Amino acid sequence: MELENGNNVEGIEENLIAEEVSNENFNIYPNPTSKTVNIPVLKGFGQIQNVRLYNSEGRVSMSENVENETSNLLTIDISSLMQGTYLIEIEYSGKRFYRMVQKVNR
Repeated sequence: MELENGNNVEGIEENLIAEEVSNENFNIYPNPTSKTVNIPVLKGFGQIQNVRLYNSEGRVSMSENVENETSNLLTIDISSLMQGTYLIEIEYSGKRFYRMVQKVNR
């Protein structure tokens, strides 16, 4: 599946910026979730500028511009999204990181 920005979902795990951010120190939580997802603000990568969620068809389901986030944690409300698996794209000062999140209904 091709995303809006030309990236493919297949194999995206291999293309994460793994040399810079390992799975051990960059986890979104809770996962699965029914309401919110927490995204850590990584030191040394600048501030989060934008967060996008892509559905299983590669369409943008949610996009949020982030301004002046000074905490160590960014919380995104995804309660309005339909149940399913989403790819989260997190943009830090021009670098993009990807994680999967499962939205469930409770």
